[in-house]
Amino acid sequence: MLNEVVLELCYLVHCMRRIGPLAVPEHEIESVLSKAASKNVARFIKDGIQIMKRGGMYAYWKKYLESNLLEYVRNPELSPEELKAIHYGMYMLEYCSHGDLEEVVRHCRLILREENEDHERSKDMDYTYEEPVRVRRVLEFLRARDYANEAIDREEFEAFKSSGWEQIVETPALSRKEIQRLLDEHDQSMRMMREEVVKGNEMKFLASVSVIVLNEQNEILLAKGHRGWDMPQGYVEEGESIRQAAVRKVKEATGVDMELDKFCGIFYNVTRGISNHIFTGKPIGGTPEASGESEDVGYFTMEEAKKKIIWGDFKERLRWALDESSHPFLIELWDE
Repeated sequence: MLNEVVLELCYLVHCMRRIGPLAVPEHEIESVLSKAASKNVARFIKDGIQIMKRGGMYAYWKKYLESNLLEYVRNPELSPEELKAIHYGMYMLEYCSHGDLEEVVRHCRLILREENEDHERSKDMDYTYEEPVRVRRVLEFLRARDYANEAIDREEFEAFKSSGWEQIVETPALSRKEIQRLLDEHDQSMRMMREEVVKGNEMKFLASVSVIVLNEQNEILLAKGHRGWDMPQGYVEEGESIRQAAVRKVKEATGVDMELDKFCGIFYNVTRGISNHIFTGKPIGGTPEASGESEDVGYFTMEEAKKKIIWGDFKERLRWALDESSHPFLIELWDE
């Protein structure tokens, strides 16, 4: 029951962000929760949404929700599961009012974890919480579409909740040993980079490139290296222009010949003295294939690419590069 409340409230925030606060379908949510949870839970959530749409500070309309909650608590016909769903729903609505889907998803997951761990501890069992696969996939679906600025209508959302989530093929989770190996490789590469950057107490400035290659289907070319999937990238060599380096790195990493379309902007790491120049381009020949610089290569839809790219820096570069209204940009970063 609580799972369904979580999914509906996260969908609520998605609608607020991508359709508009006044277009929030509270009656649809009430109808769905009446079937998936209970009529009492559905009515409480609907009333909370209607109050939230009126605006104002949450502290004021929270009092109204709390008074409603007392009425439900006094109702002897309500089950413990219904009371818990209503109680947690009241606090989740507070986060919904902020309109931040990432924040709502994070707190909903914490609530689910806390509720499940409390339930298992009451049985006096050793227990490690594992988020339900369906809940995880539906939340990731909402986040991915919200990130892509794409609205999800009720029919599509219901289809994914019902059976669409089962069609998702998940990448197996990395073991602790594999995670540690990646961290060690990253630390080693950072040490080598610092040795190259700082020699004789003199700062050397290094230039690098990243290229977003899009085919006619608007699919993006990605290469898989030791840090996972990313767009082709690398350093500019001595005596080489930045544009020449961009074309060369794509060919070396993927086997694809391409031509540059547009300069997007620069990510500059002030601490390390490294600038990353980002371009878009289109393929004009060659065949995508793995090389000495990549384990795997392929074209992917934007939604697939955003899921495959796991490093935060890479995701930020892609996000800025795809936002043409920000071009040309200059993003300056400092190591912590």
